[in-house]
Amino acid sequence: MNTVQEQECGHVISDNDVKGNYAIPQIAKTFVNSQCLEHEIEQYSQILIKDSNDEYMTDIMIKHFYKCNVKSFKKDTTGKVAFHKFFELLEKHRNKKIASSIHAKELLTYKKNEVQQIQLSAMWDGIIAWRKLGYNYCDDSINTLIMSKWYKYMDDIFVSMSEDEYINILTDYMYIEDIPSKYLIPVSGLKSFSKWLQDDDTLVKVEMYKDVI
Repeated sequence: MNTVQEQECGHVISDNDVKGNYAIPQIAKTFVNSQCLEHEIEQYSQILIKDSNDEYMTDIMIKHFYKCNVKSFKKDTTGKVAFHKFFELLEKHRNKKIASSIHAKELLTYKKNEVQQIQLSAMWDGIIAWRKLGYNYCDDSINTLIMSKWYKYMDDIFVSMSEDEYINILTDYMYIEDIPSKYLIPVSGLKSFSKWLQDDDTLVKVEMYKDVI
């Protein structure tokens, strides 16, 4: 595919700004390769990250689209929107606050570049992780659906906890973002809700968004 002039890519967001989002202690090296698409101001960025052992931290490259003149979801505004197409850390790098640290930097970078909104497709544990980072479900009924699955999960693992703990969890947490992380990640050999959700093929992908400005 032909590309437009390089400065038009910078008009969307610079590679240096994208690379800066991954400047956190857990990431030793970051490589960014961007391509501008012809006929419209649109940028496709691929990102590779390595740890201190010079090993890649994802199976597949992180992929983002940045587009101008796009209508934000559920808002009557048009401007820059970031579409996060793929981000999945290898198992050994999860639950180390890497995603949340990157996300904090992304918000600052996107505000500087006047990106109005982030949109993404979440799968399995991402359906929970991104919600806990302030993302909203595009379909308002998803929270009810996920909570119904949470209650089913609790029934399945009830034998592994006390009755008081079981009752407290059911009555204290009404939204998925309120549930403590200890129930969402593997602990002491107990199957986490994230893993249980992954094994349930009735909910594979969920569209989500977060307003930046």
